[in-house]
Amino acid sequence: MKIKYIIVFFIVTVILIIIGDFFQRMHWPGGTIIIFVATILKITLALFIIWKVLTTDKFKDFLNS
Repeated sequence: MKIKYIIVFFIVTVILIIIGDFFQRMHWPGGTIIIFVATILKITLALFIIWKVLTTDKFKDFLNS
């Protein structure tokens, strides 16, 4: 998985957390589920980032890969 896709998915999870927070503040159903799913996705993406950093030979070319 390329790093630019990981960054895009990370931004999507941040947006999902904001939407879930809005749902919870408005007391609409589903806010907790949205936040839970976004948190699981964010943890998965963090593991992908760690894997990418550990398997990259050249750290200078990391963002270009």
